[in-house]
Amino acid sequence: MSELDKIINECLGEECKTCIEDCEFLKGLDEAPGTLARKLKDGLFRVDKRLAYRCNMCDLCKWNCPKELSSGDMFMEIRQAMVKEGLGPLPEHQFVKRDQNFSTSDKFAFANYNPSAERCEHIFFPGCGLSGYSPELVIDTYEHLRRHLPKTGLILGCCGSPTRFLGDEPRFREILNMLIAEVKALGDAELIVACPECYHTFKHCAPELKIRPLSCILSEQNLPVEVLSGEGQVFSLHDSCKARWEPEWQNSVRALIGKLGYEIEEVENSRDKTRCCGLGGMVAYADPELTAVNIKKRADEFGHDILTYCASCREALSAYKPALHVLDLIFNPDWRSAKTNPQKTGKARRENQARLKQMVQERDHS
Repeated sequence: MSELDKIINECLGEECKTCIEDCEFLKGLDEAPGTLARKLKDGLFRVDKRLAYRCNMCDLCKWNCPKELSSGDMFMEIRQAMVKEGLGPLPEHQFVKRDQNFSTSDKFAFANYNPSAERCEHIFFPGCGLSGYSPELVIDTYEHLRRHLPKTGLILGCCGSPTRFLGDEPRFREILNMLIAEVKALGDAELIVACPECYHTFKHCAPELKIRPLSCILSEQNLPVEVLSGEGQVFSLHDSCKARWEPEWQNSVRALIGKLGYEIEEVENSRDKTRCCGLGGMVAYADPELTAVNIKKRADEFGHDILTYCASCREALSAYKPALHVLDLIFNPDWRSAKTNPQKTGKARRENQARLKQMVQERDHS
């Protein structure tokens, strides 16, 4: 049964609407998903081409729904149908395609054995988001992993989720299959994944890969003694919506922050109840106004400087409050000033990705 038909058949409709309470998108439509699904099946997406691209696909609706129905899965199905009919992606999505083409090109993509090993037992996969946010954090994390796990390689690239969010399933599978081939070439090793979005993509679309969150690895290892003071500072922790169903991610991040000596403000909407930072699903290109509302709504929940474990979430929330990636606390001695750094443009992110590849190549040949 398609996701569309599933919602048509199982949604409780107007008598429920629990999924609408926490979703600005559905709230603005003021229709139960079942009603909306019937209109979509009748061709509404051909009239309102932006509709399906305005969903963050954060799964909060599924968490709230008594039957665990996901409007995000329904809209993903519609996006794929739109691509097949030539109605999607939207013209604004050319920027997503540009960034995706860059992150899968020779300007950034790179597979690297650990020079001390013929085959890898672990492979660090920072993803395109963290690489665009801070090449230095990626390098320092990679070197730390190699000291503790000597047979650790590196793959630079993208999991393909931006293309998947556009509904272009064939191109997404092409990107993902290239990555799977690189993993096999490096020894079919365990992927140490830095990004919850990448982790979610691999788990659901490439279950043959062996994956583990970076935070789990770091929380179990000895960290530089000079970063363990904590200074009594409290951070508000934002859980990535892609870690909603991943207690291993949630618990290991908290263990890591505690190990560093910092305290956490747990807001009401944390862990499996977390809200999207606003950038999920590539919504910013289809509805920038809705994106701004969602980012501010999330940022306003926090009473302290924000700590994230997703680079994209950090960039989004920094528009309203000081924000850091948890890796900043370990590997960035200037994190106090970095927490107010502005969001990076697409051009700046691409430049950082290219610079990271150059840094890796130079260090391995030095």
